[in-house]
Amino acid sequence: MIDIILVFLIVLLGFCVALEIISVMVKSKKKKHLHEVLIRRITQLRLSKMLKFLGADIEKYAQKVPVADINLHIHRCWRCTEHKTCDGCLRDGKRVDDMSFCPNHEALTQHSKTIAGKN
Repeated sequence: MIDIILVFLIVLLGFCVALEIISVMVKSKKKKHLHEVLIRRITQLRLSKMLKFLGADIEKYAQKVPVADINLHIHRCWRCTEHKTCDGCLRDGKRVDDMSFCPNHEALTQHSKTIAGKN
């Protein structure tokens, strides 16, 4: 009787381990999908160009910055009305002393060490 209980517990433990492995794999796939969606959304906006302008790596940005922050940055960029100023800055690639026109500049600067591109 004890042997049957022991076998049952071992099988149950194996089942729990298998479920945990499956759970980790599903979470990993969901995280990868979220990462891909964020990258796609970022690249559709000037935000991607601003990140490059600031020397940030978009992949690192999407991986390291909290999703809530990224969504806020996306929203700010989408609602921004300073298109001419932004386009001029990004097109010319020249550093601008006053980046206050960009609603994300301060936040992106705060994340700059985390999202710095490859040197």
